[in-house]
Amino acid sequence: MKSLFLHGYGLSIKVQNSRLVFSQGIDPFSDKKETLELPASACPFDKVIIQGKGYVSTEALERLAESNINVVMLDKRDKLYSYFHKIGGHQPLIRQNQYDTFRDPKKLEFLRKWILVQKIESQINLFKEFVAEPKKFYSEYNKAWQISNNQRSGMNYSLKANPEAKTRIKKAIVAMEKVYSHLDSAHELREIVKVEGDVAKWYYPTFCLLFKPELRFSSRNNARTFRPKDASDVINTLLNYGFGILYAEVAKQLNTLGLLF
Repeated sequence: MKSLFLHGYGLSIKVQNSRLVFSQGIDPFSDKKETLELPASACPFDKVIIQGKGYVSTEALERLAESNINVVMLDKRDKLYSYFHKIGGHQPLIRQNQYDTFRDPKKLEFLRKWILVQKIESQINLFKEFVAEPKKFYSEYNKAWQISNNQRSGMNYSLKANPEAKTRIKKAIVAMEKVYSHLDSAHELREIVKVEGDVAKWYYPTFCLLFKPELRFSSRNNARTFRPKDASDVINTLLNYGFGILYAEVAKQLNTLGLLF
C-alpha cells in the first residue's frame, strides 16, 4: 500500500485538463505550494489521506473512485471521521446471507470470538517476542521503518533502561493468558466483551513500558476525558492514525465484496 498525504490549510484535489491535481495546504515557512498533477490511471498510490482544511471536487472523487483509490479524512487528532471509496458490485444474495448469518447465534458467537482471538493472540505474542529477543525486535522495527543510525542511538531500549520492565511484561503475559482462557466459556456478548476488556487492563499499561517516559504514554485513554479518541500524546496520536487507516482499508474490502459494515 502507498498513500498520498495532503495536509494544511487550503489543500485541494481537483480535475484540470482531464488530469487530477493534488495540492498541499499552505506552508507557513515557505511561499511555495506543492502540487502534483497526474492522470487518474497513473496514480502510484491506493489512497489519499487528508488532514486539514480545503476542498475536493466531486469530479475528482469520481475519477479516484473509478481508479479504486480511497480518500481518507482525519481530524486534527489523527482520528478517522470520513472516507470515500467505490461501491463494488455484488450478487443479490450476498447481503441476504449476511443478514442470515447475524441472525444465527452460533455463527455470530463464532465471528465475535474469532476476531477477539486474533487480537488477543497478537497482543500476547508481541510481548513474548519482545521479552525473548528485544534486540531482534528493535532490529526488525528499525529495518521496517528505515530508522537512521542517529535515531537508533537515541532510542530507549526499555528492558535495559528499566530492569523491572521485563518482569512486569512477563507478569502481564501470564495474567493475559489466564483471562484469555475464559473466552471458551464465554457465550453472551457481555461475557465476550468482558474478556476483551480484562485483557486490555493488562495490555496497555504494560505496552507503555516499551516507550520513553518523556513521551508521556501511560494509557490508551486521555487523562482528562478518559476517551481513546482524544489523543494527548504522540503515541496515542500514532495509534489513532494507524487504526483509522486500517479501518478504512477493512471497510473498503468489505464494500468491494458487497457486504454491509
